[in-house]
Amino acid sequence: MIPAVIARGALAVYLVLLFIAQALLLAAPGRRVPIYAVLGLIASVPVLSDSRKVRLWAVPAIVVAMALIIYDYNAGIRFQHQITTIQLRHS
Repeated sequence: MIPAVIARGALAVYLVLLFIAQALLLAAPGRRVPIYAVLGLIASVPVLSDSRKVRLWAVPAIVVAMALIIYDYNAGIRFQHQITTIQLRHS
């Protein structure tokens, strides 16, 4: 098991990186999937914590990272579809 201090630190890093990613990467749909996958890995560290409270906080963090991956992937597909549609109209 991981000590609670390390698990809390991992959650803090996850939250800071999530905030930075959301603030800085809004203009590139579909390109943030690897970033969110890394965030999911960071969020999974507290699952192995000694503290039950920290483990319970890790579950929503992982769910948020998974939801962001799915949303960003779908946004990338929609964006590529729109680009293709625009290119076909102007050809």
